[in-house]
Amino acid sequence: AFSSSLKLPLTGNRNPSSGNVGFIFYGHYWSSTVSGTDSVTLSFCDGCGSNAVTAARAFGNAVRCIKN
Repeated sequence: AFSSSLKLPLTGNRNPSSGNVGFIFYGHYWSSTVSGTDSVTLSFCDGCGSNAVTAARAFGNAVRCIKN
């Protein structure tokens, strides 16, 4: 991971019910895949791997533009 040129820091997200911002030990980044009020998000943490899941866009996850 340290030798990779792609650096994605851990980010928090926003609780869609309360609007509170949570700083947690996970990274959450949106993909460009959108379906109605949902979008695919990449979630990961140190030592637990990563997965892509569909989540409500109201969660306010981070966005990082990546050049092809």
